[in-house]
This record gives sequence, structure tokens and C-alpha cells, in this order.
Amino acid sequence: MIKRGDAIEVKKTQSANSDLALNSSYPKSNISSSSPMITQSCKNCEEWTEKDLIYCLGHTTDTTLKSLWMVYGTVYAANHETYQRIKKPFQQE
Repeated sequence: MIKRGDAIEVKKTQSANSDLALNSSYPKSNISSSSPMITQSCKNCEEWTEKDLIYCLGHTTDTTLKSLWMVYGTVYAANHETYQRIKKPFQQE
């Protein structure tokens, strides 16, 4: 979290051709303070309701940074409804 700024999600790969691990959630264009996926300290770090999300993607070999990309979630991720439409059939009712 950047104070009065954006939020950053850092991802690292050790191969230039690796798939990007997104853990258990789909990519997002922004992050909300009401999200159950963020810690209480992130929620309470300052007064905020929503922040733009920047994905910071690094390719490393051992201790050397080979490349670094930063991309806004609005460029990288589809809109929220797209992922919900895909996710809905897998949810238990």
C-alpha cells in the first residue's frame, strides 16, 4: 500500500516463460478496503475505500533481477463481472 496512493501486488518468476501465479483469486483492477482477502493492518493503514492496483512483475535468477514490469490492474484484468460469471457455476449453493 502506498500512503494516499495505489496498492501494489508483487509477483516473481524465475523463468522468463513461467506462468504467473495468482494464488487463489482472479486478477483485479482495484482493491477495496472491505475485501476479505486483505489484512486488518492494510484495511486500517489510512482512511480509504478503494485503491488502484498495480501488479509489479519481476523475473529473477538467483539474486539478479532480470526484468521488471509494472502494469495497472485496469490494463491487465477483465472487469469484475467477467470473473464472477466464470466463477458462479463452481460455487456451491
